[in-house]
Amino acid sequence: MIRVKRPLTLTGVELGEPTGNIALGKATYVAKPKGEVSYTGGWRGTAPVPQDRERVDWSDRKQVAGARVEPGLYYVFMPLTVSAPARYDGVDLIWTDDSGATGLSTWDVQDTFKKHCG
Repeated sequence: MIRVKRPLTLTGVELGEPTGNIALGKATYVAKPKGEVSYTGGWRGTAPVPQDRERVDWSDRKQVAGARVEPGLYYVFMPLTVSAPARYDGVDLIWTDDSGATGLSTWDVQDTFKKHCG
């Protein structure tokens, strides 16, 4: 989840220092529904379970690239295609504000995907 403090145009999302076989698909976002608790984590497949899709207004998602967002809370969804072993170190959200300044906001998150034998 991200908190936007001033109007921004989102220009992209990138994985920080990806290694191995990992690719980021088209990121989407949706405003956090009022009254809902924070929703984070991942799932296998192309969408969360039906009850979670309803909780996060899944059907209202929009593409991150080029999106205009106002101050508020937003869920950002980043589809990953992974063939282990793979890793990334952080997620960068790239934006432009009304003055024309560009910036980068980084989530300090790391994930490692390992092959499992068994």
